[in-house]
Parts: sequence; structure tokens; C-alpha cells
Amino acid sequence: MKPIQPDLKFVEDGHRYTWKGRVVPSVTQVLSRVGVITPKQELDEDGKVKTVDEWTPVGFNPAHIKEDKLERSAEFGREFHKVAAWTLQGMNCKYDPQMEPWIEQFRRFINDYDGLDIAEYEGERLVECPLYSEKYGYCGTFDAVGKTKGGRGYIIYDWKTGSAKESFWPLQLAAYAQLVSENFGFASIYGTVVRFAEDKYQIFPVLGKFDKYMTEFQKFNSCLNVYKMVRGD
Repeated sequence: MKPIQPDLKFVEDGHRYTWKGRVVPSVTQVLSRVGVITPKQELDEDGKVKTVDEWTPVGFNPAHIKEDKLERSAEFGREFHKVAAWTLQGMNCKYDPQMEPWIEQFRRFINDYDGLDIAEYEGERLVECPLYSEKYGYCGTFDAVGKTKGGRGYIIYDWKTGSAKESFWPLQLAAYAQLVSENFGFASIYGTVVRFAEDKYQIFPVLGKFDKYMTEFQKFNSCLNVYKMVRGD
């Protein structure tokens, strides 16, 4: 989609955003730098300790990846999001055949929910859209914004391929909800995480409308203030 805010730029080198030429923090950077997003240890079904994180795909073994393709789990997630965005806009794109089971689950999710009712702004479908908050000084890219049944509310969707169900998800989606509310004027915003594995998808409604959104956003804003204080902003 065309940029909603032309002054917001994404720089691939270093994976950073700039607003009017000045580097600004993203939602993920804020939560990572203050220690909210961290890998953790859990016990598997056999009682053995395993590490779960935001990036390692469920059921995907990075050790099996060829050196020249998908070298990191994070790269898998980025590629998945790219294919998902193209799919929601009715376009085809090439991707590594190893990803097919996950992409098939994404298609199944779309079909199960009648294609999703993607919201629009000035004629543009709201898919993979970077936004900046001039009020709070951070940016983020949501995966998609859909309409609720009846069209009276909005749902921010966040796709996950990681192996963990994380406590920071409500903060992340609340930060996206603030961006959407501030820039588009949308109200009654909900947030839903959909996690995809090679053989299934799972839906996690993590953010209710206004009351829940504001409560979780205040937590995110506290993280943002700590981030700015540490950086001396």
C-alpha cells in the first residue's frame, strides 16, 4: 500500500525507522530494550527444558535450513509476514517451499473467516502499514486491520510464528491500537493474535475495546518512557 505518512521511512540496513530524518523507536524495539520481550525456559511434554521465544517457528527446525535460505528464525517470520500481506491484497509472491505448511494454515484461516473483512483508509486496504505517533514519539507496523461483524468496530491482527504465548502481546497490540486510533480516528478497537504452526492455527483474543486498550497502552507508555530515559531522549 502507498505510505500513509510519507515522512516515516523504514531503513532495511539496521532495521530502523526514521521520522523526518530522525531515528525513532518501534514498538518491538521499545519492548525488547526494556526487557519485556526475552526468550524464556519452559518444560516440554517430556519434562525437558526448552527455550521458547518470539521468533522460533512452531514445529520448524532452523538446523534444517539451507545456508543460503532462511538462516535465522527471525527471517522466517519476516518472510511469512511478507507472504501474508501479499495474500491479503490478492497478489501472489514466491516463497521458500519449506514455508508451504505455514502458508497453507494462513490460507485456511482466511477461508474459515470468509476472507476477513479488511478495513480501508482513503481507498487503501490496511495491511502491513507502518505508522508514527506524533503524540508519543514511537512507530510500529501492524499486520492487518479488519472490521468486526456489523462493521462497528475494528480488529488489529498480529500474525505470530513463534513458539511462545507471550504476556507482552496485549502491550504490543495496545501500542498498535493507539497508532490506528491516532492516525485514522477509529474507535472500538480490538486486538487478536493468530499463531500459525505447520499443522494448525490458534486464535488469541488479547485486547478488548477501549477500556482494555487504554489500560494496556498505559503499560506500554511506561516502557516507552523508560526507553527514552535510558537513551537520554
